[in-house]
Amino acid sequence: IANVTARGRVKFLNGAAVGPDGAVYMTDTGIIFGPNGEMSHPGPDQVLRITRGGATPALTSPKLEAPNGIAWDARERRFVIVSFGGKGIYGWKPGDKDVTSLGSGPGQQDGVVILPDGRILVTSWADSSLFVLDKGQHYKVAAGIGSPADIDFSEKDSRVAVPQLMANKVQFWEAP
Repeated sequence: IANVTARGRVKFLNGAAVGPDGAVYMTDTGIIFGPNGEMSHPGPDQVLRITRGGATPALTSPKLEAPNGIAWDARERRFVIVSFGGKGIYGWKPGDKDVTSLGSGPGQQDGVVILPDGRILVTSWADSSLFVLDKGQHYKVAAGIGSPADIDFSEKDSRVAVPQLMANKVQFWEAP
């Protein structure tokens, strides 16, 4: 067990994924909330690499537009990072200086998982949906999911768990 402090270097730690090197990679959405709940985005938009030795920036890029969800895509040997402040969905390989666009969604993306066939499953607050990104195109799988947050996928029964952050409940969907 180790405690790692990133205080003063980050604004809003958010998504987390274990990388191929065993380190935890976390997004810093770069947002802060004021005393009345108002949100601002001073940045930076970054991904941190966290080990027992500490937290270091692995990627900083304004293209990330408030990065939220992150998942390791073992098939493509890259992370998939979704934007909350924009519509972008990006690929990034550790060591690369910037991201590559994989496509876009409706905006305010939050949760992301990689399905066994390589498609990317994502949640969106912008239209309260669960959607699939397949070869650069997004297709809505489910709608009417208020405040859909981080998600997880069970290969055993092909179900997706979608927490509804503001409703304090979880919905389960069959994977597309």
